[in-house]
Amino acid sequence: MIHAYLFVTRNFRDHSDHGPKFKYHMKRINNCAGTNITIFHSFHDEVDNYRQHWWQCSGECAKRPPFFGLVKRTVNR
Repeated sequence: MIHAYLFVTRNFRDHSDHGPKFKYHMKRINNCAGTNITIFHSFHDEVDNYRQHWWQCSGECAKRPPFFGLVKRTVNR
């Protein structure tokens, strides 16, 4: 919801960034509400389900672990 708030109020388009603005609001909400919002999550399978855009590197990165040149994104950028 912090990403949505930043988008609506600041026209902040990068939903993947957990930069200073995101962290500011995360800390502000945690202090006010006594919550424990973090930039980490444990629902990796659910997030991976939305990564519909895939690319495979044809260069040197295709030989390097752990991803072997595979890039997955939720948005085609």
